[in-house]
Amino acid sequence: MAATFTIERLVASFCVKYAKLNALINQYYANSTATKLSIYIDMNSVVKKLYSIDTLFGYNDKLELSASILNMCAHYREFFRSRGVQTNFFIIYGNNCPAFNELYIKGYNNKFVQNYIKKEDTAKMVSLNNNSLFLITQYIPGIYFYDIGNNEVSAMIDYILRYTNSASIPGLESLIITKDILAFQLIPEHNVKILRPYKTDTDESYMVDMSNLWEIFLTKYRHLSPAHPNIYPGFIQNILPMTGVRERGMYSIMNITNAMNAINKVTLDPLLKVLENDRLYSQAVVNTACHDMLNGFNEDEIELRYKAINPRFQSSYVLLDSNPEFRVLRFTDIEDVKSLHDVAVTYYENKGIPIDLDRL
Repeated sequence: MAATFTIERLVASFCVKYAKLNALINQYYANSTATKLSIYIDMNSVVKKLYSIDTLFGYNDKLELSASILNMCAHYREFFRSRGVQTNFFIIYGNNCPAFNELYIKGYNNKFVQNYIKKEDTAKMVSLNNNSLFLITQYIPGIYFYDIGNNEVSAMIDYILRYTNSASIPGLESLIITKDILAFQLIPEHNVKILRPYKTDTDESYMVDMSNLWEIFLTKYRHLSPAHPNIYPGFIQNILPMTGVRERGMYSIMNITNAMNAINKVTLDPLLKVLENDRLYSQAVVNTACHDMLNGFNEDEIELRYKAINPRFQSSYVLLDSNPEFRVLRFTDIEDVKSLHDVAVTYYENKGIPIDLDRL
């Protein structure tokens, strides 16, 4: 039996309740003195369920999705404003299936691609809302929207983080709201945190950072025992292609424990120590270091899988080829309160889908 839900309820499931959010912020930002926060919203994570063949959904108006996304921003902006923290939002929509990746991995993210094709009306509705978000966010200070087509959302987040050189800006932290496993690679790359919304009868959302990356990856995403490997969390970008990423239709080719043991051996064994902790390595380097322990595995295939899912590689060699308009990013806002109000009333409030402008 197909599950039924509303778009408003779907987006609301990504709005972590204030009590839970307060506890998470107090725990994971306990030593932070930041007064500014960049929040990256992975819109693919939010709307992915709409493309599922096993779900039915309803809405009051075709623009309800964009209204709900903006109200999600208002939800988080109000929370952090109450704590004296200024927020900027980067809303990013992408289908996570670059054509380039099909050259590397046959059938890459094929399940989503097939569902996307079958749900043509849903795709048109999402596209309509993307266009609306692009227009209206130009009038809302500190909120920016990017439609990157078929590219990986994690690649665009990586690109913005590098473009703005966020890590070097005093008093600034970055938070990614997503359910996507590929975003885990951004944590050691940019020292960011992930807020993973998760609601059942209660709000069980959680945060992921350097301190618990392996634990969350193993227990929440791969349903394995919560072992604590000695290897640096940055090796998540190598463990994923060496094992499997079912979230993109990449089958498992190596046991996670074996892959971790191989890396652990070449980082800790004095006789084999060719990799070091606290550093990030391309898959080609890791394959060379672990060559003897990868006997029987196709190292070329593992490297291609790395290129398909790695945010840095994708942002450097794939994203801008298909979206050259992003080579120069502009973070300017149109100061026209009257036009913003008129658009909000005419296209949203009068249709029964108000945008919470007071909190934006």
